Amino acid sequence: MAEEDVAPKSRLQPVRARTGGVVGHVLLGGTGLALLALWVAAFAGAWLDAPPIAMVLALTGLPLLAPVLSVAAFSLWTLFPDHRLGGPVVALAALAPLLWWGPVWAGRPGEARSDDVVVLSWNVRRLWGAPGDGGDPLACVRETLAASAADVVVLQEVTTRDLDRLSDALGLQCVHGTYHPDDDDDSAGIAVCEASGRWPLRDGTPMSYPDASDWRFVRASFGSAESTAFSVLGVHLHPYRVLHDPQRALERAADRLPVVVPSQDAQTTDLLEQWLALPEPTLVAGDFNSTRDTPFHARLRRHLTDVLEATGAGFPATVDLLDGLPIRIDFVYASPRMTPVQADVLQAGCSDHRAILSRLRPPTTSP
Repeated sequence: MAEEDVAPKSRLQPVRARTGGVVGHVLLGGTGLALLALWVAAFAGAWLDAPPIAMVLALTGLPLLAPVLSVAAFSLWTLFPDHRLGGPVVALAALAPLLWWGPVWAGRPGEARSDDVVVLSWNVRRLWGAPGDGGDPLACVRETLAASAADVVVLQEVTTRDLDRLSDALGLQCVHGTYHPDDDDDSAGIAVCEASGRWPLRDGTPMSYPDASDWRFVRASFGSAESTAFSVLGVHLHPYRVLHDPQRALERAADRLPVVVPSQDAQTTDLLEQWLALPEPTLVAGDFNSTRDTPFHARLRRHLTDVLEATGAGFPATVDLLDGLPIRIDFVYASPRMTPVQADVLQAGCSDHRAILSRLRPPTTSP
């Protein structure tokens, strides 16, 4: 056979594994350790009454840190698909948030009854309207409240003047308190209102936090002589004020952390003491300016039930952090004698916060 008739042997080049070498080890290993540390901190924070300040910072920034690390994990996996750490790190990035936020997905709503009380809690942003939205925010808020058919309405960031106009239009009976005792009618505050006539407003008053006296909440009591009374604590915890300032968000959060964290800690302690002192079933509702992962909410959940977590579905975000990341900082908590039945987040567009509409069952009056 002629030499030219012999087919040349195939010379396949070996495929080089894309592991990234030392760089892949460092980046994937570091991302995995950061994810692990973050979620260990989240679980540990649920049990520690006074965690280290570094843990509080991590838990406060969890809504930002978690997606950033998750995106980093997936990106590194595409760059180094053959690295043995890629799969475990991506699994940790995907599963850990679902496990931690899982109870919100597992809510079990009950069947509505005529003796339930319907409560709407909403930060109306001083009726300035949502960013970028036109129209009349007062009309939007009024229509949303009317359509909700709520018996009790808890509003945050509402001025005396705007509350008077809402009350005239909807027949609300309210207890209102500005955040500070010396604020004027143009200053924002908290209102707890009777809206339907089914659960009459008995009494109420603005109250200062004993350990944080520069900030106030509102207590109101509802119920008729024939019904079991219940109380509502309308709250708006100390704010960070970073929702719509992406350029200065981290700087502002770092500056306010030493002030806000101790203040929210004291306010949460005071709220629990107020709840323990009340003889009737109680709701604590409002804008907490913190996510469920912070130690303050862990402390509340040991005594009270998060109504959305018990009966809601999905991930019910109430604000968009930096106009892009949906998180929940608004809550309705119920004492053991107030049974959560249903809860949902309303998608009204006239505030940067979304309202929480809850249905609860007070205890039956003894014959």
